[in-house]
Amino acid sequence: AAYRGEMNKLKEAGYAHVISPDQVDQAEESWYIPHHMTQHNGKNRVVFNCSFQHGGKNLNQLLLPGPTLGPSLMSVLLRFREHTIALSSDVRGMCNRYHQVRLLPTGRPLLRFLWRDLNRNQSPQVYECQVLPFGTTCSPCCATFTLQKHVIDLTQPAEDVRESIEKYFYVDNFLQSFSSEEETSAHAA
Repeated sequence: AAYRGEMNKLKEAGYAHVISPDQVDQAEESWYIPHHMTQHNGKNRVVFNCSFQHGGKNLNQLLLPGPTLGPSLMSVLLRFREHTIALSSDVRGMCNRYHQVRLLPTGRPLLRFLWRDLNRNQSPQVYECQVLPFGTTCSPCCATFTLQKHVIDLTQPAEDVRESIEKYFYVDNFLQSFSSEEETSAHAA
């Protein structure tokens, strides 16, 4: 029931769409990804296994992982301990940060999966991911790039905001320390 619920969330949010048999046949290339549900800290998540081998290859071998765009965890933690007052936050919805990055239509056939709503008597339908899924080797780089690009391009941030994005974010966690309450309050606002 939990698995069905998570798949329904993906469909209802528009993160995956069922495609017609005509659309299935139109793609020059396609890849079908096995999936499973995981539970971590009481939260369910559908994970797409892009490392699954088929014909001696897997999708992640064919994708470029991209560079590491954010700072290392060690550098974020060391900077976090610099001053006496700590400020931390978590970007809401960032655990679904991959789902905030829409895929171009040309890439969607490479991220297909089958789903029959846990009903063995029903033929599976073909779905295409509309957003970055959990499980692709390129998703972390793409999601981090998108966050940084939006902050820099769309908000025209001051230098301190840009520095915060580049130095004090690790995945979806913001960790920075300050020497005074006033400075902390100014950044928290």
